[in-house]
Amino acid sequence: MRILFNSKDPQYKTPFGTLVPGQTFQLHIHIPTNLQTSCVTCYLDSVDGVNLSVPLSMEKDMGAYQQWGCEFSFETTGLYYYHFVIHALTGPFRLFKYGDDTNMEA
Repeated sequence: MRILFNSKDPQYKTPFGTLVPGQTFQLHIHIPTNLQTSCVTCYLDSVDGVNLSVPLSMEKDMGAYQQWGCEFSFETTGLYYYHFVIHALTGPFRLFKYGDDTNMEA
């Protein structure tokens, strides 16, 4: 089973597109239950050198998947790139966007 996240789907990221300072932003990621995830963090890096980390919390159990999510806002404008770090039973790993899908680091 793959970890599910699609930045173009409002089920995983809202709102879509550009934000204004102070606007609330939500991320949700669906992680297979069998990974036994204990912690998820979203790391954001701006082209201006601003680095942020936002913890996600486990929001609901959906059977084969758990939904993890967070809500936050930016105080300043900027272009941000982000990835997730997932702490599973087998250890931590990073999750990146790969085309329209996700890919765990090797």
